[in-house]
Amino acid sequence: MYCTQCGKEIRDLDRFCGQCGAATGVDGPSAGPTYYGPPAGPPKKLMLSRTDRKVGGVCAGFADYLGWDVTIVRLLFLCGVVYSVGLALVAYLIAWIVIPVPPLTYAPQVVSGVPATRPA
Repeated sequence: MYCTQCGKEIRDLDRFCGQCGAATGVDGPSAGPTYYGPPAGPPKKLMLSRTDRKVGGVCAGFADYLGWDVTIVRLLFLCGVVYSVGLALVAYLIAWIVIPVPPLTYAPQVVSGVPATRPA
């Protein structure tokens, strides 16, 4: 395909000429690369971990939020403590205070396939 303004050869999927900037008339989502947006659903929230905590659950919370392995986050934190002369420890304590704890969720207890009931 050729540009109608300057005559330069352009690809069939180009929406604009790279030489003069004129529109080529190609439009629609099939004209360019496919864009995959963020996953559907509610956005992740940074929360402390209730299940994988060693001290306060801060490193496990960051690992869950970032999608990283918790060991890597803990090693990075340890390096931060060593190289920042303890400043990362202060940051850990502040994060422990500021980051919220996830709410408790209670699942009904099932014994032998029958839901448990409270005595009256």
